[in-house]
Amino acid sequence: MLLKYSSLTKNQAVEKLLQEKKGNILHIDYIIRALYGELSPDETKTEKPRMYDTLKKGVAKGQWDSVPDSPGCYTINLKLVEPEPDKNEAKSSKHEEGRRISKSPDEMLDRYRNLSLIDAVEQVVQESAGQILTTEKVAQTLYGGKLEGYALTKAKERIGKTLWYGARQGFWQRVPQQLGCYQKI
Repeated sequence: MLLKYSSLTKNQAVEKLLQEKKGNILHIDYIIRALYGELSPDETKTEKPRMYDTLKKGVAKGQWDSVPDSPGCYTINLKLVEPEPDKNEAKSSKHEEGRRISKSPDEMLDRYRNLSLIDAVEQVVQESAGQILTTEKVAQTLYGGKLEGYALTKAKERIGKTLWYGARQGFWQRVPQQLGCYQKI
């Protein structure tokens, strides 16, 4: 770690960085660079899973928050982050219910409600080890079949991006020759 953080544990260093950047959302790549400086691609690849582990443990302990719908993003306290105004707010309310459901983690089943989207998806993947998962199956599991129409389409879009991201990070893998299908490694 950089000299500024060298006397601290990784957990303490992350907490100090997030406190210093209070009110901001920090991506894991930024956190790694801030704590270690510029690393080679191989060093970054090695450090990233370790940092994810540290960040997930900190979220579980309530030391900081993961940012919903923003994989790999963290902040010291979500309440301190200004929400971005909804650019679609002026549009007709035709799809209002779908937007509300697709954006709100509060609509997920109770067991997933307090998790970030990537953590909720990861839990579904872990629970379904050995099974092939699609975005629709994950959406139905997270939302208990409460979604349909536009809301289901938007949820599947977000979950699809999360599944793709998780596969790139090595959390699970894509099923070869099957578009949009994933499974636990």
